Amino acid sequence: MKRSSGKILVVLLAIILVVVLLAPFLYQPVLNGAGKFLAAAEAPAGASDVAVVEGEAWVEQAAVSRAADLLRSGKVRRMLVVLHQDPDGSRVVALPGDYPELVKRELARMPIPESRFQVVSVPVRHPVTLTEAQSVTALLNKSGAKSAVLLAKGFHMRRSLLVYRHVAAPLKIRIVPLAYFTTYQPDRWWQSDDGVRDFFSEWLKLAYYQVRGYIPMKFSDA
Repeated sequence: MKRSSGKILVVLLAIILVVVLLAPFLYQPVLNGAGKFLAAAEAPAGASDVAVVEGEAWVEQAAVSRAADLLRSGKVRRMLVVLHQDPDGSRVVALPGDYPELVKRELARMPIPESRFQVVSVPVRHPVTLTEAQSVTALLNKSGAKSAVLLAKGFHMRRSLLVYRHVAAPLKIRIVPLAYFTTYQPDRWWQSDDGVRDFFSEWLKLAYYQVRGYIPMKFSDA
């Protein structure tokens, strides 16, 4: 019995030693891969009907710039900028009531023709990403759009993609993901406080959305 216990102890110590020796070589690729999974990205197959700048309390310059680049290069035909409203639709969350007009003026200055962009304010409530996706896909369907490039910030991209695709599937609208980053990068997110916070927060929210049935119980985005 003692010999058996001793052998098990030796094996465990050997495994621990191997893990310790390999850790410096393995941890970075693992963290890198986990980050890139959350930062879902695909190359659009041909031109999409619209670039959707996902809603937040305000519009990120990085997101609008990426959408404008897609527009100028012919990869999308128009741009849809989404703003969040209070559930009663009274005003944009945490911002002045004239904020949508400010956004429109900034887009016109870039310059982007008014015929090529639309700024919409959608009422949102818990769960925010789901209620936004329902409102936006309804707008896309009403406009006749059949494909959209979805721009979402950082590691929120994976959850947003799964939600949008789940909601858009019955409408036969194809959603292509394109994440943008401002304070960290997906291949070295652990070097940033924002990256670490978003990484763990999004994995938890992704699990929550699946448990609640807001998205399918799978990690695939197909």
